[in-house]
Amino acid sequence: MADEGGTGAVTSVRRYFSGVVAVVLALGVASGAGADEVLQRAFPGADRFGAMAGAPPAAPAYRGEELAGYVFSSRQVVASTGYSAKPLDVMVGLGLDGVIAGVAIAEHHEPILMIGVSTADLDAFAAQYRGLDIRQPVRLDELRPDGRTVEAVSGATISSLVINDAVLRSARAVAASRGLLGAA
Repeated sequence: MADEGGTGAVTSVRRYFSGVVAVVLALGVASGAGADEVLQRAFPGADRFGAMAGAPPAAPAYRGEELAGYVFSSRQVVASTGYSAKPLDVMVGLGLDGVIAGVAIAEHHEPILMIGVSTADLDAFAAQYRGLDIRQPVRLDELRPDGRTVEAVSGATISSLVINDAVLRSARAVAASRGLLGAA
């Protein structure tokens, strides 16, 4: 059924996918279902994404009509590189409260995959950042204030440190530029 007036469900779907396309093009994330999956892992529950804007660049993430936070590329924000000095791109979702909504590794060329560390291991490592308040100090393998730890990937300590740095530096840069670093 056509939605001639541009209202309702058709408009919501159009806005969501136009936002995804804008973010994908701006970030250089591979197109297709994989790009949508990366964005949803970076900001679960977002209905749509706006265009990349600002310095550093970030795309607004919306739930309904309300701004929920921002999603951005560590590569674009802090020029992150991996252990091998090749591009590392981590998509990070950041809520307006300074808490990480999600993290998804969009691109890496880490040599650790050749020695048995799986993509699933890296994804599990990245998942630990969800719920982390970036206004608090964070160290790998250190107990967080809520009693959870951020554990490095076994056999990939350097890569874990590099990813940790990319996530936190980019999140703090975006938060500072958008006035999200109020008192913890």
